Amino acid sequence: MAWLIDSLKEKNRAQEIPVISGNAEILSRLVGMSGAFIGGLIAEYSLELPFAMGAFLCFAVIIPTLP
Repeated sequence: MAWLIDSLKEKNRAQEIPVISGNAEILSRLVGMSGAFIGGLIAEYSLELPFAMGAFLCFAVIIPTLP
Protein backbone atom coordinates (compact mmCIF):
# COMPACT_ATOMS: atom_id res chain seq x y z
CA MET A 1 0.00 0.00 0.00
CA ALA A 2 2.93 2.31 0.65
CA TRP A 3 4.02 2.18 -3.00
CA LEU A 4 0.50 3.17 -4.05
CA ILE A 5 0.39 6.13 -1.69
CA ASP A 6 3.84 7.28 -2.82
CA SER A 7 2.81 6.94 -6.47
CA LEU A 8 -0.37 8.95 -5.93
CA LYS A 9 1.55 11.69 -4.13
CA GLU A 10 4.13 11.76 -6.91
CA LYS A 11 1.37 12.26 -9.50
CA ASN A 12 -0.33 14.96 -7.40
CA ARG A 13 -3.36 12.73 -6.76
CA ALA A 14 -3.06 12.58 -2.96
CA GLN A 15 -6.74 13.51 -2.56
CA GLU A 16 -7.65 10.03 -3.85
CA ILE A 17 -5.80 8.21 -1.04
CA PRO A 18 -8.78 7.99 1.40
CA VAL A 19 -11.09 6.64 -1.32
CA ILE A 20 -8.59 4.03 -2.48
CA SER A 21 -7.75 3.01 1.10
CA GLY A 22 -11.44 2.63 1.89
CA ASN A 23 -12.05 0.53 -1.20
CA ALA A 24 -9.07 -1.67 -0.34
CA GLU A 25 -10.38 -2.19 3.20
CA ILE A 26 -13.87 -3.10 1.98
CA LEU A 27 -12.47 -5.52 -0.60
CA SER A 28 -10.20 -7.11 1.99
CA ARG A 29 -13.10 -7.71 4.38
CA LEU A 30 -15.36 -9.09 1.66
CA VAL A 31 -12.68 -11.51 0.48
CA GLY A 32 -12.01 -12.59 4.06
CA MET A 33 -15.67 -13.25 4.79
CA SER A 34 -16.30 -15.09 1.54
CA GLY A 35 -13.10 -17.13 1.99
CA ALA A 36 -14.16 -18.17 5.48
CA PHE A 37 -17.61 -19.15 4.25
CA ILE A 38 -16.35 -21.07 1.21
CA GLY A 39 -13.59 -22.69 3.29
CA GLY A 40 -16.22 -23.89 5.76
CA LEU A 41 -18.30 -25.40 3.01
CA ILE A 42 -15.29 -27.15 1.52
CA ALA A 43 -14.24 -28.42 4.97
CA GLU A 44 -17.54 -30.31 5.16
CA TYR A 45 -16.04 -32.76 2.66
CA SER A 46 -12.48 -32.87 3.95
CA LEU A 47 -10.52 -30.84 6.50
CA GLU A 48 -7.35 -31.00 4.37
CA LEU A 49 -9.03 -29.67 1.22
CA PRO A 50 -9.31 -25.96 2.22
CA PHE A 51 -5.59 -25.87 3.04
CA ALA A 52 -4.64 -27.60 -0.19
CA MET A 53 -6.83 -25.26 -2.22
CA GLY A 54 -5.42 -22.23 -0.41
CA ALA A 55 -1.86 -23.32 -1.15
CA PHE A 56 -2.74 -23.93 -4.79
CA LEU A 57 -4.35 -20.49 -5.12
CA CYS A 58 -1.33 -18.80 -3.53
CA PHE A 59 0.98 -20.39 -6.07
CA ALA A 60 -1.46 -19.71 -8.92
CA VAL A 61 -1.44 -16.00 -8.09
CA ILE A 62 2.36 -15.91 -8.14
CA ILE A 63 2.65 -17.36 -11.65
CA PRO A 64 1.43 -14.24 -13.55
CA THR A 65 3.96 -12.08 -11.67
CA LEU A 66 6.97 -14.09 -12.84
CA PRO A 67 9.03 -12.49 -15.63
